[in-house]
Formats: sequence, structure tokens, C-alpha cells
Amino acid sequence: MKKRVFFCLVLSILMLVLCFGPVFSLDTTHADTNDTAIEDVANDKFTIKIETTGKKTQSVNYTKYTTTEDVEYYVYNWRDLQYLTFKSSAHITDSAKDYRQFKILVSSKQTEDIETSTMSFGNPTELLSSPVNNIPNFTYYIDRAAQISDTTTNRAKGNDFGLYKFNFVYVFAEDEQSVDENEMSIGTLFIAVIPDNIDTLSTDEIKIKYNVTSSNELMNVYNLYIVAKDDYTYVNPARIKWEVVGKDKNNVNYVLTKEMRDSNPLYANYRVIYESQIPTNPIGPTFSFDSLGIEGTWKAYCTIHSTTGDERAKIESAELSTFRTPHKSYVWLVLGASLGAILLGGGIFLIIYKKKKN
Repeated sequence: MKKRVFFCLVLSILMLVLCFGPVFSLDTTHADTNDTAIEDVANDKFTIKIETTGKKTQSVNYTKYTTTEDVEYYVYNWRDLQYLTFKSSAHITDSAKDYRQFKILVSSKQTEDIETSTMSFGNPTELLSSPVNNIPNFTYYIDRAAQISDTTTNRAKGNDFGLYKFNFVYVFAEDEQSVDENEMSIGTLFIAVIPDNIDTLSTDEIKIKYNVTSSNELMNVYNLYIVAKDDYTYVNPARIKWEVVGKDKNNVNYVLTKEMRDSNPLYANYRVIYESQIPTNPIGPTFSFDSLGIEGTWKAYCTIHSTTGDERAKIESAELSTFRTPHKSYVWLVLGASLGAILLGGGIFLIIYKKKKN
């Protein structure tokens, strides 16, 4: 009897596995491998080797992800990836065709959605155009604020996080005398650069700090930044928004931009500092506030939003002043020093004169 019960139990488990097992299997067409070496992009005439360099380490891990459009991405964390280096070589010595140019093109989309259609990437930008017999190495920095020298054309800067499509193309003619040229793609490379998930970062102990510089009108410019337990440097900057509200020396209320005034009924009767495009976009973990020559006192507010747009935290700065500080006048100091020197000299002269007279 016990054997029969045990047999029925085993048989039931096997049937459950066979029927429902596929439900729990991993979708291997999406995220899978974790590696550092990107496969070469190549055909029978050209080979492009791709190397990655990290912000803190030489090698950088990636995962692979295949979208519903069947686009395969190498996926990196924005906080990890510093730049890509393309090392290209040509194998065309035995060809009758006239190979003339090698090009690297890039198109991109700043988005956190890896399923975004590549059709929305826009027109490609030409990064490199080189004779095929002397193709230089090319370096592509992911961060738009990357500190690189502009003395060479063999490097460029990206658009921070988002999706990137690199296309490698060569230009050729049927022979050296031909004026008709053709372009052929060697292949494409898709890179996804993912920002940190702001929902997982702590908002505890978050504060606004600043340092001060001077504007052309000799007024304070406040370089504001947030300090928190976690690092907000590599989140989508659109999740962090700044507002500035204050009063000028005549007690007139101001808000930073027209968009801020129109989005909040409390600011309906406020004047606007920047009627047109503000020089520094008020998003991200840092923001530079210039009152545009308006003397007054201000408060800066920084709001942290979740990935769904909900407010996670709102913090305010200490009071900021843009009143001009009068220049110290040294006229009276100079006059006082001069008068003191005259009196001292006169006193010494009188003493010497009296001694001689006696």
C-alpha cells in the first residue's frame, strides 16, 4: 500500500514538472551572459575590435539583451563605463576594387527603456572618416562632461546614459579611375548604458550644499549640489528637479523660469528671472544659479522623483543672497596714511630743529 502511494506521489510530481516546468524557465533571448570582451565587428575586408575601459577599473562587465525587435545590446552600467575604443584594420591588398574611406557613424537615444525602437534614434553623426590604408584608433567617451583634449579628431563624447548604435562603413569604387562610389556597412554595434535606479537610493540625510563664484556683474553665483548617503551622480538627471524662489530688493516676488511659474498656482503672480531658455538646465544632482543681475534673497528647492514620477523627497537650501557688496574704498585710508606721514615728519622736524636751536 505504501509503495503504491509513493509511486502515485512521484508520478504526480513528474506530471506537474512536465506540464508547468516551462512556465518557470528563463527567457534566454534577453539578459544572459556577463563578460568583458565584445565580439569583433567584421567582414572579409575589415575587422573592428572594440575595447571598453571603466571609470574605476580597466575592464567592464556587460550583460546581453535582445529586444522584441531582435536588436542585441551589450548592456553596461553608466557608473561603470568610461569609454569605448575602436581598433580597425583592413585586409584589402588582394582586391581589384579601390577602397577609399572608412567611417564610424553613431546614432543614439537618451532613454531608460531598452525596448525603445531604433527608428527613433534620429540621423547618424559621423564620428570618423579616414583613408582605409591608415585607420586610427578611435575613442568614444560616454559622458558628455568627459575631460578630453580637443587637439585630436580621433575622439568624441557621447550623451551620457541611453541607447547607442554604431555603424561601421567603408567607401569603395570598382577601380581607381571610377568616380562613382559605393558605401557598404561592415556591421553594427548596439550599446545600452543604464543609469542607476533612483528608487533604490536612500533619501535619508540628503542636503543642499553650494560653493560661490562671481558673475560678470560682480554678484554671487551659487553652484548648488546635493549631498546624500547614496551617490546620485549616475541617475537619470530628469528625476532631480530644481526650483528657485525669492524676492528682489524692492520686495517683488520672483521664480526661476516661466515653466515653474505656469506649473504652480502659487507662483501665478510672480515675475520670472529667465523668460527664455535658461543657460543651465535645472535638473540633475548639480545646478548653477545666477540671478541674472537681480539683487535679492532666494531659496533653492530640490525635488527627488521616483521612476514613476512620484515625489520621494523635497529639500531646501539655506538663504542665498545676490545683493552686491560695495567695494571697499581705500581713498580715506590713503589720505589718513599720508596725513599721518606728514604729521610724523613734521614732528621729527620740530624735534631736530629745537635740538639744534638749543
